[in-house]
Amino acid sequence: MGRKKDITDSTEHKKIITVTAVTALNDYMLKVTFSSKETKIFDFKPYLSAPAFTHLKDHGLFTKCYISCGFVTWDENTDISTDLLYFEGIKLEDYINKIMINICGLNCNLNTDSSLCSE
Repeated sequence: MGRKKDITDSTEHKKIITVTAVTALNDYMLKVTFSSKETKIFDFKPYLSAPAFTHLKDHGLFTKCYISCGFVTWDENTDISTDLLYFEGIKLEDYINKIMINICGLNCNLNTDSSLCSE
């Protein structure tokens, strides 16, 4: 059997990855930066129907997320697994590319300075 995925940094000392920054975005998305220096976008919408998170449908409350002991937290009873955020999150660069493709269509060229989209 293969080794089970875990949330340790791939350095020789195996540090546990924690959340170092979090920002609530529109449409129940979280921008999460990890101690590994990676930034990912996590779509929280599928989790809003879970009993532990239904109160976060109040977008005002959802936007009040903060970090406590390396975890994304909303109140003393509500937090979310760092593993879930890390493994299910989309790398920020990939998320931006996906948005640009949706805006520009398949002719998007992000490597040009003069234009983001070609016709």
